[in-house]
Amino acid sequence: MDCDEYRTIKIGGEGYYTDKRSKFLAFAHYVSSVEEIKDILAGYRKKYFDARHVCYAYMLGPERL
Repeated sequence: MDCDEYRTIKIGGEGYYTDKRSKFLAFAHYVSSVEEIKDILAGYRKKYFDARHVCYAYMLGPERL
């Protein structure tokens, strides 16, 4: 892939992995702003209030903000 190209998520997705009685959840979302990201994270933190970790990553547009 050329450095001037990027791919985008068109539809969200989710998955999970279980290991040693621990469950790891994964979610993918299409977002267009940092505010959307904050709203999504707040929703997951509320829904999974007992989670020990909430890890996330994002890139917005070709500038990878």
